[in-house]
Amino acid sequence: MSVPASRRAQLYDLNIRAWSGELVFRVSAKPDSSLKKNTAFIKKVRTSIHHEQKASILQDIQLVSLEKYLSEIIVAVSEGLRKVTKNDDIWAAVEVISALHQRFSSQFTPYLLVNMLTALSTKQSGVLVSEEVYRSRAKSLFNLLVEFFCVGVFRTLKDCDKEIIPEPILAKFGKSASQPILVLVLKDLLNYEFTEGGSLPVAVSFVKRFSFLLENEQQPELNIQEVLSVIFRRYTEVVLERAKVLADQVHKLEVRNHKASIRTGKFLEEIVTELEETSELFENFKAAGITLGEALDMPVPEFSQATETLENSDAVVEVVKSKSGNEDDMEGVWEDIKQKNFYTKIPKLSELEKTLPEQFEEIKTSLLDGEKISLFLNEMDEVDDSTLEPLVVLFNELNINNKATRNRILRFFMDSPNMSTLRYYAKFLKINEENFSELIEELVDNLDKGFRSQIYHNSISFRYIYFFVEMIKFKLIPTHVIFHKIRVLTIRIGDPGAIDLLSILYERVGRFLLNEPEYKELMQEMVEILKQKQRSAHGINEKLAINNLLIIIDPPIIKVNQEKKVVLTPIQQFVYRLVRVELKHSTFKIIFSIFKELQLDSEEIIGPVLDCFTHPESINYDDLPFLAKLIPSSNKYKSLRIRIIDTLIEQVKRGLELNDYRSNRTRMTQIKYFGELYNQELLSFKTIIDLMYKIICSGHPNNQLLPGYEVTSDPPDNFFRVQMCCSLLLSMKGDLFAESGIKSKPARSKKFSLAKTIERKKELLKVFLVFFQYYVFCKNGPVPMEIEFQLNDVFVKYSLVSERYNSFKETVARLQEIVQEKGLQNDLNREDEYDDEDDVDDFDDEVDFYDEEDDDNEDDEEEEDLVEEEEDDEKEEDDDEEEEDDEEEDSTTDEESTSEGESEDYDAETPPRRVITEKEKLKIAEDKQFEEDMERQFQQMVSESYELSKGSSALGKRLNMPSVSQYARTEEVPVQGSKMSFSLLTKAGKKTSAKQVNIPTDTNFAATILKERANQKQDKARIMDLVYEMD
Repeated sequence: MSVPASRRAQLYDLNIRAWSGELVFRVSAKPDSSLKKNTAFIKKVRTSIHHEQKASILQDIQLVSLEKYLSEIIVAVSEGLRKVTKNDDIWAAVEVISALHQRFSSQFTPYLLVNMLTALSTKQSGVLVSEEVYRSRAKSLFNLLVEFFCVGVFRTLKDCDKEIIPEPILAKFGKSASQPILVLVLKDLLNYEFTEGGSLPVAVSFVKRFSFLLENEQQPELNIQEVLSVIFRRYTEVVLERAKVLADQVHKLEVRNHKASIRTGKFLEEIVTELEETSELFENFKAAGITLGEALDMPVPEFSQATETLENSDAVVEVVKSKSGNEDDMEGVWEDIKQKNFYTKIPKLSELEKTLPEQFEEIKTSLLDGEKISLFLNEMDEVDDSTLEPLVVLFNELNINNKATRNRILRFFMDSPNMSTLRYYAKFLKINEENFSELIEELVDNLDKGFRSQIYHNSISFRYIYFFVEMIKFKLIPTHVIFHKIRVLTIRIGDPGAIDLLSILYERVGRFLLNEPEYKELMQEMVEILKQKQRSAHGINEKLAINNLLIIIDPPIIKVNQEKKVVLTPIQQFVYRLVRVELKHSTFKIIFSIFKELQLDSEEIIGPVLDCFTHPESINYDDLPFLAKLIPSSNKYKSLRIRIIDTLIEQVKRGLELNDYRSNRTRMTQIKYFGELYNQELLSFKTIIDLMYKIICSGHPNNQLLPGYEVTSDPPDNFFRVQMCCSLLLSMKGDLFAESGIKSKPARSKKFSLAKTIERKKELLKVFLVFFQYYVFCKNGPVPMEIEFQLNDVFVKYSLVSERYNSFKETVARLQEIVQEKGLQNDLNREDEYDDEDDVDDFDDEVDFYDEEDDDNEDDEEEEDLVEEEEDDEKEEDDDEEEEDDEEEDSTTDEESTSEGESEDYDAETPPRRVITEKEKLKIAEDKQFEEDMERQFQQMVSESYELSKGSSALGKRLNMPSVSQYARTEEVPVQGSKMSFSLLTKAGKKTSAKQVNIPTDTNFAATILKERANQKQDKARIMDLVYEMD
């Protein structure tokens, strides 16, 4: 019964006035002081303070004189309040205690408060109370105490004299006597055996019954809402934390119990008991946390005890045979849909027809129970698909399900020699699982014992194993029993017979266990144990047997990466469609016009545009020229062109590093694409030459080619790089030197002629072709026929630039002449010009793009040029005066660019020349003479090495490259005045001789040696200092 707020407020006012000494309770003018009436009242309050006796008790308080028996009344009321548990009785008790308080005030209420605190105390000396009794009593008494506090009967502990308060109560609450008594008792009860859930009933009961105290909806004069809210919020947080801890403990116990059951084949009693107790405690904390959280508007986390299964992060697609139209998902477990339905579709007894077949009608009435059982077993001996369900109906209609019948059926199943009917027996038990629970348990126990006997006695009984397997398929065998057998057999796989028993299990039920969600995780653990046994197996027969088991249960499947599907916008799909599907000779003009209208650098389509232009392998090989023509050449899209070229160069370099033959087609497409880009004047000739040098020299030490020196990324018998260079040279226009190769370049200076630039390009190509032949001669074995044809085509095409040499010695001599003529020795000997750190920057600096002064005008001209090229196959020539201006500028820097490895652009300005003195000229001549001598000796040694290594086994050995540090030994190099003395090693035939050479100390070579020696001294001193510091 809910209590009206107005009545609580009324009682609160009366009781507070009574505390102040005001007489608010009307007593009879002549109260009855007889012993009989007083004794009856004491008995009544001791035994029956409930709503039915409320009116009678209140009348007695008004009419009976109780002063002489007040001490007995206090004790009787204290005992009677312990029996009040119902909601209606609680409010009746509130009315009675309020009346007694209003009549006797301080003569009664303080003593009642002390008695209630004593009863609620959790540490009463000399009092033995069971846990359940105390929790029930504390809950009911605390509800009464809260009600008394709400109506003003109980206020604080200060209302009681210290003399009447027991020592334990005073020690516990004395320091906080000024606080509301409700707060003191609540804190004490909430701390009582918290970890065991002792305080949960009190907390839950309080928030349900007295929620108005937490919300301050009623009786704001109490002024404890804030304190109670803080207490219960903190208590709720601790309850939820404890629930999380218990959830983890439950999960650990489940895992422990599971592992123990797999290990022993049965559940251990002590673990099961602990698991049940912990689970019950967890449920209590979980329910209390949810109730408290909802009452206080606090978030409650979800508690999950289930084991989370790890899923493979890599998405794979299994390639399996396609199923027929009427075939369900067999999951690799069932042979056909009929077998799957037999084991998975189990009819219920209520679904089976209650009418007996005609041949069984007479059995029900004409035979005795024993004869009925015998006939039923005879029919079961010949059971098949059509008679199984009628036999199930017959058994239940005959009403012969008793202990004797079950024993006979058990013996029949265990002794039946016909193994073809075992699956029908197992299904019969599955359909009658509810009625045959005891029979199934006994049957599983017998099969378990029989299986254990076979494992430990190295014998095989196929009937037991087959029946065990059929029971597994119908999930009649407990999980721990199944995997205990598999685990023991796997561990003892080396014992005689163990491999045979395990093979039978895996063949008949292995894939079922591996694909059934209920058993999948455990079966995977068994497979891992089996793989560990395979790795530790010693005999070849044992390894093969284990491998066969693994193939049976988990046959290898083809897995391919499943890329995440990217959702493209319509405009992105349109761009891909235009380039990769529609682009061809007949549609080029239309697609070019469309691309001219598109904003190619917009955020939406720049990704697809870059993807299309940087993956030429995605289109037809013959359509690469049209793809190159689509790339805009206006200044507006300069950054786009830079990104395209940089990406393509990185792809070529990556291909050189990997050298994967599977990507050869892609690499050849990229090279062809570079040729088309040059033909469209999107790249400079020097960029093409540098790219071919990179193709040849990539991976070789210091970018230097040595005959007989094997490189992993460029084997001596691999001619693919030769094919790449030939393809690039052949894909470039035949009239390479008829034009400037510059479409539209700003006229910055007009100093040099077009002829100078053409001559410079010829020189670059001539040097490369000689070096290219040197690279070809460094390869082993005869040149493949198709490569030979390509080489012939290259030198026929560029016959005016360079001739083809017939021998390695002739090529080396010509290369040496070019080095001496052009002063290129610094380029040939410099350290790894294109090392990995600077590759991108070097190529960025060297790639030339041709900007437009007026984007709009140039776009129009470009479209006209391309359209006319498609129609007439002709190309406009650029303005001669503008070309002459550009070429004059390039010619100015020709000599300087050649000496520096030609690393500057065509438009670099000529630096002012410095006057060289006679002394400097002599020094330069002396240095040059020395370097020529060194180079001549080196080239002779290389040539002799090549001749000696030809046809010998030493060709595949790695040769150590000489470096400056090899000549700079730790011993002192003699210095005489301004010169240094060195020994020059020379070789004539098989003889080696040393020649003393004096080099000026201010030459580059001598300066390098001196610097190296100084660095070595500094390093040695630094090391010694570190050693001293360690000591």
